[in-house]
Amino acid sequence: MSELLPIIAMIWLVMGALGAFVALQKGRSPIEGLMMGFLFGPFGVLITALLPTTPTGNKQGQADSGIIGQGKARSLDDRGQIAYLENRYRDILEEVAPDWRKATYHRRKILLRNYDKPLMKELKLTPTRFDELSIEAMRPILKER
Repeated sequence: MSELLPIIAMIWLVMGALGAFVALQKGRSPIEGLMMGFLFGPFGVLITALLPTTPTGNKQGQADSGIIGQGKARSLDDRGQIAYLENRYRDILEEVAPDWRKATYHRRKILLRNYDKPLMKELKLTPTRFDELSIEAMRPILKER
């Protein structure tokens, strides 16, 4: 019996490592896979392999909670409205402040926010929906130098 103990320990470690590898390939936490493989052996690895894959770029526990709307799948209509808003924002900046590229991030944001209500009415969107789309439309303009 004592000769089997090192073999069993080695199998546990291998199953834990295999579980971690499978979890990592599926975009899940490797610690989750390690624990499943270590505790339940081949069954744990199988369970880890059968768990759903997490979306790319959004690994469990690493969601980019500070950025709204980023990484979200958009319909063609949404993308069209975002592109339209971005073009309108650029036109507004060109009219109001032709040297807007020299302005600071916050100054650009203040200039654009003054035109949100008319644009929201023009697109016939709810305030929440408009905010969601306008944030994404403003992002490239505010980062531009």
